[in-house]
Amino acid sequence: MGGSLMYKPTTKLSVVLTEHPRAAAYLASINPQLKLLGNPVVIGLMAPRTDLRKVAERAGWTVEELEAAIVRSDTEGTAPATSGEAPAKIKEDLKAVLRKLYAGEDPVTCKAQFKELIAKADPLLIATAEAELAREGFSTDQLMEACDVHMDVFRDQLASSRTVVPDGHPLKLFIREQDAIIDWLEQGFTLARTLSALDGYVAAESTLAELRALMQHLHEAQSHDARQENTLFPLLERYGVEEPPAIMWAEHNRMKATRDIIDKTIRETPDAMSYAQFAQVLAGAFQQWLETFVQHAKKEQEILYNVALDLLSEKDWQDLQQESQELGFFALPGEENR
Repeated sequence: MGGSLMYKPTTKLSVVLTEHPRAAAYLASINPQLKLLGNPVVIGLMAPRTDLRKVAERAGWTVEELEAAIVRSDTEGTAPATSGEAPAKIKEDLKAVLRKLYAGEDPVTCKAQFKELIAKADPLLIATAEAELAREGFSTDQLMEACDVHMDVFRDQLASSRTVVPDGHPLKLFIREQDAIIDWLEQGFTLARTLSALDGYVAAESTLAELRALMQHLHEAQSHDARQENTLFPLLERYGVEEPPAIMWAEHNRMKATRDIIDKTIRETPDAMSYAQFAQVLAGAFQQWLETFVQHAKKEQEILYNVALDLLSEKDWQDLQQESQELGFFALPGEENR
């Protein structure tokens, strides 16, 4: 197999796609293992980090065969669509709004501008903009704050588009678990709010017993986060999708901190604080946990899971399922322990 390569095997995919703009769609059309290259958001996330050696390996080709296909795309590939506003411009406009948000400008104004932009863009395009901002030096905490604004906008503007996966798929269980956790958190918030209507610790004992039992379920449900952090997130990072899992992981930690506040508050009663303060702390903590988790689940189901479906191979899913079995599951409502 003679001939010298135009590119080194370590050349990043983003460099190649800049010089061969038809290559991504062409490669996706001729090799099923590269169908993820048909998703421009996935390209935006992974192309700056993925080199040609990794792409060739996924395709089952040599680097020489991959390069030959890239060259053919110049004549055989379809030119990128030019109708409508260019995704690149929308992405840059999104980044400009996010920079304003990070700089502390009026969130109401930023939200209004954001609404206009997401009417033109797939929500996944936001992940690309955030990935590029992270490379500019913006922190995960800043990205996480921006995600809160995203969710406010999505709630107003976007119809829920839950990832559709067949029964038995690992993502199906993640989604069912999220539904169960939301249900438990709603129950916890309701119980916590009833505490303020009671006269004191003695009157609240039965409600506290219910809360303690509920917290046991929520502690067991931490296996959901553990499986994501040890299976799904590393697989996505392997394909160059790093910032979205980092944001999800940071939110896991933030929710664990809220859970710890609830545990500590319940454990130390009635000595640590007055009953009125106790009821207020629990209601506030459950509200924060519930709101954070609902937004978190929405981001995962609308963004992260769709990216995973485009990126991961059948073997990746099999490995994820096996590792999940080893890590363990929690019992869903109405079902026996696995």
